Amino acid sequence: MGEKKYPYQISEHYIPSPNSLRRIYTNHPKYNGNVLLIYELLFDYWNAEYGYAFPTVWKLAEDSFLGEATVKRCIKTLEELDLIKKTRSQVANNNVYTFKKPVESIEELIAKFPEVEEYRESRLAIIRESEAKSKARWSKNERPDDGNVQATKISYLNVKTERSDSQEIIDEKWF
Repeated sequence: MGEKKYPYQISEHYIPSPNSLRRIYTNHPKYNGNVLLIYELLFDYWNAEYGYAFPTVWKLAEDSFLGEATVKRCIKTLEELDLIKKTRSQVANNNVYTFKKPVESIEELIAKFPEVEEYRESRLAIIRESEAKSKARWSKNERPDDGNVQATKISYLNVKTERSDSQEIIDEKWF
């Protein structure tokens, strides 16, 4: 198999990340995009000479634009998921992070974290129900094609956005 092609040429530094972090660990109830982001930043800071990464929490917060408490929660989650080991540096006033190999299948994840099975099934049920409702709605909205004129569907999505500065909720409609 040849080299993987991408939709554009990547000219900047690229952080490799196992697919299991996007397709397997997402089945864990504590895992989310922020956890993945902090994992990838830690991975980027990994130093081969020392065998660990050693950015400060504040550097991770600055790089991710997440709050200090969120970064700490993400690190705790990465430890709970057995993806990293955090220890105190013996030479500096910060932590060092070593990496553990991620599981590579959903079966391994469930064996390691039994709570995943129930969470996974409930999330899959919600996703499948949403898919079925959308498909049913689409089939009801279909119109026969009038010759060369294609049938179009207009729908809108209500997006609620919380602004951290004022906690204001905004409704936006997209057409």
